[in-house]
Amino acid sequence: ATGATGATGATGATGATGATGATGATGPQGAQGDAGVNGTNVLLAVTTETPGVNCPTGGRRIDVGLDNGDGSGIASNNVLESGEIDQTTYVCHGAGAMFVPNFSFEQPVRTGSSLVPATGWTANDGGGNGGLDIAVGHGFPTLNASHGTQFHWVNLPSFGGPNPSYTESNPTLIGQAAPGVYTLTVAVGRRDNDATTDGSYVIELRAGGVVIGSRTVTNPAGVYVLQSWNDVTATATVAANASTVGGDLTIRLIATNGTGALRSQGQFDNVRLSYHP
Repeated sequence: ATGATGATGATGATGATGATGATGATGPQGAQGDAGVNGTNVLLAVTTETPGVNCPTGGRRIDVGLDNGDGSGIASNNVLESGEIDQTTYVCHGAGAMFVPNFSFEQPVRTGSSLVPATGWTANDGGGNGGLDIAVGHGFPTLNASHGTQFHWVNLPSFGGPNPSYTESNPTLIGQAAPGVYTLTVAVGRRDNDATTDGSYVIELRAGGVVIGSRTVTNPAGVYVLQSWNDVTATATVAANASTVGGDLTIRLIATNGTGALRSQGQFDNVRLSYHP
């Protein structure tokens, strides 16, 4: 008779790995996939940035965005429209001198004896008693203007003008106020015939009609020598949270009445404005 099955023996050791087989033949090329959606171009636009909050002394504005038609724009027309702008940066001019319209009152050129209003400036009486004059032979016989050949005068009551009498730079020509420090310097005169007021000179820097910096000279007929030009400086500090930030910058040059009579005029020239953040 057959005897009972014996117990299973222990598993033997794993044999050595066999050699790698040969690479099989390349299969046929698959069908071409569907075409992908065309990409959207990235556009860049560089424009001039006028003096203002973003660049107090002016500079360049750089806009970047996709030409995707955002904001009711037209996609893929190679024009970066306002709604497509995704990022804006500014490259500003360095701190320093700012533009002042007709700063030395050379425009227009005065050729006769009639009143000539200054380009870029407006007198508070409508221009009837404030205008340009040639320095040599007109109150400064042997002395030119502080800069160039012409200066700006304003008349007080004895010469038919108002009190105070002033001229102010026209709006939107200088720029907008930004946080930082402004320095305004103006040459004020004393005529040789003593027609300069013995009241006062006042120079003002304004932002949105608000005085942010001023300087007063009392009795210029007494403190300055005959036939002279003298620099007067005012500073203005604009804080980052000031209500005047973004206000339109203008410059006002003022003469006020004193004893009157012959001493009833103010003379101004060489208006300079600088900015430092």
